[in-house]
Amino acid sequence: MANTHSFVIRTLDDWQNDAINCAGICTASDLDNGQFVTRGALGLKANGGYEFTCALPGANATDLWLVEKPAVGNTVEQQEMSDPRYFYNPKGSAFSIKGLTAGRTFIEVPASAFASGKDPKTVTGATVASVDTNGRLVAATGSAPASGTYFTIEATHTVDIGIEAVPTWILKCARN
Repeated sequence: MANTHSFVIRTLDDWQNDAINCAGICTASDLDNGQFVTRGALGLKANGGYEFTCALPGANATDLWLVEKPAVGNTVEQQEMSDPRYFYNPKGSAFSIKGLTAGRTFIEVPASAFASGKDPKTVTGATVASVDTNGRLVAATGSAPASGTYFTIEATHTVDIGIEAVPTWILKCARN
């Protein structure tokens, strides 16, 4: 397993609010932290717990949820790594999802949270980012997209992982 998975850093919002913190499960595909999903039906468990079914979003979707599970990993190999880019959520395993509030949710993500070739480093002059059907961000220039969840690109930053300074972007949810 290579260290090429995405990660997300939450920077500002009401993350202690249980109404926007849920458990999800996606049986269709593996998911990285920092990807976006739609929340489906509530599934009750025999032990009294529950989790929502999740799927990758459709085109121009709104009411998206952020995949964000603490990077401790599901396997021994993932648990041994201190680099969050080794961690992902295998299909069929439970993960945390976080609700997004327009104007209040800020997240920090690396280029791997964007669709291939669609990060702000590649898209010169990018000011906004929408969400693709693969749950990844797509940077764009110009004004807000006509529909769908989107973010404004507020700042660039770096995150230290070991001896590497990983470039990141701070995004503000503008519509969900």
